Amino acid sequence: MIAILVTGILGADPLAPARRFVQQQWYEVSTSEEDKVIDEYLYETYSWSGWSQPPTVFEDSVTYFRRHFAELDPRSTHNLTGDLKGAAVQTIVAQAASYSGRLIATGGLIQDEPNKSPAGDYDIWVLQLQAPQAEYNRFTVYVKLSASLPRDFRKGDLVAVEGLVVAAGTVSTKEGGSIDVAYMIGRSFCAEKADCPNYIQG
Repeated sequence: MIAILVTGILGADPLAPARRFVQQQWYEVSTSEEDKVIDEYLYETYSWSGWSQPPTVFEDSVTYFRRHFAELDPRSTHNLTGDLKGAAVQTIVAQAASYSGRLIATGGLIQDEPNKSPAGDYDIWVLQLQAPQAEYNRFTVYVKLSASLPRDFRKGDLVAVEGLVVAAGTVSTKEGGSIDVAYMIGRSFCAEKADCPNYIQG
């Protein structure tokens, strides 16, 4: 009641800045470093400017991320397991909810030049993967992964990835249209088709 009266008389809550400061301080001291990494990752994924509208974030994937942080920790690189269930890019995108909550694998061609952010002795990459077949080019898996130096990804590279589908939605294209997208937390990858598991479809 007091809060309602204060807001009604004074307009915006004058204590809001102080309340936010206290909440932030409490978050800093009460939240583990692992959960901070996860929260930042999820925030960046959800608030990414490429989405045409807010994406669907899969709660079972968020739970998996928190329970199995070590095997997905984006601050380090991971070896390929080679034994995950694989599916084509277009299948994962069209049925994203069916592939959430567990590690899966896929593979495809890198579309556009990938984004790279240096992070010490490794780089963080965002790759856009599409199936090799042109008829499926409206389906794209975005995957964010860490790769040890001097790994370099280029447009047109054929890449297999293992990871966790955490979100799905639509992304606007440069031509004014839209594509359907699944967003993966990348765990590991393989860039030499001859040496990769059978993850790359086509």
